[in-house]
Amino acid sequence: MPTSNLSTLFIPDISGFTRYIKETEKQHSNHIIRELISIIISEGKQHFEIAEVEGDAVFFYAQNKLYSDSHLITIAKNIYKQFHHHLENYEHKRICNCGACSSANNLKLKFIVHAGEIDFIEIEGQKKPFGSPVIEIHRLLKNSIKQEEYILFSNQLVLSPETVINGEDSFIDDVLGNIEFRYQLIDNWYSPQDEISMDLHTHHDLNISGIHDYPMKIEDLHNFLINFDLRKYWNQDADQLIYNHDEINHVGTEHRCIVKGKDLYFDSIKPADGGNYSYGEVLKNPKPFKYFESDFYLEPIDKANTRLSLNLKVDLDSWYQKLFKPVFKIAIKQKVESILDQIDKGIIEFNQEEARERIKD
Repeated sequence: MPTSNLSTLFIPDISGFTRYIKETEKQHSNHIIRELISIIISEGKQHFEIAEVEGDAVFFYAQNKLYSDSHLITIAKNIYKQFHHHLENYEHKRICNCGACSSANNLKLKFIVHAGEIDFIEIEGQKKPFGSPVIEIHRLLKNSIKQEEYILFSNQLVLSPETVINGEDSFIDDVLGNIEFRYQLIDNWYSPQDEISMDLHTHHDLNISGIHDYPMKIEDLHNFLINFDLRKYWNQDADQLIYNHDEINHVGTEHRCIVKGKDLYFDSIKPADGGNYSYGEVLKNPKPFKYFESDFYLEPIDKANTRLSLNLKVDLDSWYQKLFKPVFKIAIKQKVESILDQIDKGIIEFNQEEARERIKD
């Protein structure tokens, strides 16, 4: 078969995806996977056409182009680096502790490469490759390789002598017959980056705290605080909350509160000394103050109850304000107690609404 008639078929596949979405919170896992698929597409489309997004994988093809193994490895490495950089960055910035978010950094990536002469059919106005090579590359996804990250080459591709091969195997398919392949295990394709530095103030003119116990599991209370969809239950001072509904709250996430006609802009943070169950927000336009930060620290009392410590950290803007520091201290303390009380009332309202929904069901 003339090589000019051969097309390269290429599938990056997110390993463990099926188990991942079954065992963890679906909304967050779907969001994470969507971001990873977007990264794969962004890198892959520079060299291939997209045939299909297949849930946990992307099926690419290069019509009448037979890429060299070294070029394919370079493409795979670029995708791999972007994939794991995103996961590492997500882990550093993660606030949510749900199963999806906390285990995302364990996702793996493998690559399947094949070549063959393909035909095309049109489905709903879109050109789709089909033929035996398309069936064969999908069959190669179900191989015997025990490792989770590798690049697999079918025997339709000629490999250069310099290409490292860690193993080869074959299997018999009832329809396709004997299918042979070789593979290179992925090793040292990505070097972890230094942890992202959280450049936060450490000393403040005012550091006012309050403590309250709530009849809620620690993971549920943490989600109650960080989930903007639930903020309406306990932030009664806000007339409107504006945020990206398609984004999971993480370090650097922005949202806007409108309070009595004034726009307040916030960045989410994770207090450096707070552990997994902590959350914070920095007010970006803190006037009349110089700096304003809210930190929430949670610790379990038992399996059903949680203790919440709220710290409001304030820097005064001028020597004149500092003359009235005792007055501001009283006002900030009242604000702390007000927020803790609103959370208490919000939990009651939330639980009542949940109970009504269960009755309807």
